[in-house]
Amino acid sequence: MLQRLPRVLPSLAGAPIDTFLLALFTVVALAAVFPAGATFADVLSVATKIAVALLFLLYGVRLSPI
Repeated sequence: MLQRLPRVLPSLAGAPIDTFLLALFTVVALAAVFPAGATFADVLSVATKIAVALLFLLYGVRLSPI
């Protein structure tokens, strides 16, 4: 599998769909097939809120004062 991976990625470069969108659709499909359990979902919820807060904080710090 690992030997085949380098050949797959260049072949996706010519695809009409963006590789980011392909990865996003793949993750959504995996989440639909394998949903998170109750405990893991709670931990993931907190981690997501922290990540979003950190993202907004870092973006705000980068802004220049007027």
